[in-house]
Amino acid sequence: MKVNARMTEERIARRVDGMNAAFEDACVKGWEPLEHCVTGLPDSCDRHVVAAAVRGDAAAIITDNVRHFPDEALERWAIHAIASDDFLLDVLDLNPSVVLSSLIEMVGRRKNPPVTVDDILRALDLANAPRFVREIRSILDEGI
Repeated sequence: MKVNARMTEERIARRVDGMNAAFEDACVKGWEPLEHCVTGLPDSCDRHVVAAAVRGDAAAIITDNVRHFPDEALERWAIHAIASDDFLLDVLDLNPSVVLSSLIEMVGRRKNPPVTVDDILRALDLANAPRFVREIRSILDEGI
């Protein structure tokens, strides 16, 4: 596992607090009793992900390990797995102006160090969202 030396315990806590504040219902509790009910996954160590998705009433699991969450194992829970690139493309298709506004807002909030939209897009490209990045670049190039 690659370790980020800048990611101190304090920064981790601040990031988790920020995510919990931004997504109040994203922290799922009480999933543990469901974990043993999850079957059919190639890796049983992923059962907690499905249990948390069920408990959190999620419609999808966003993951770049889609093959770890086969449809046959998820259909009983009415959940599906989707790759992050596909998910981001779906969100972009549903509301491009909100996605573009969100990117601009991210740039405005990042002060130390400051970033550009291109910096964020490069990071997303490295984080397995190349098609989403190409689509955003295409939209920006068209000036929409």
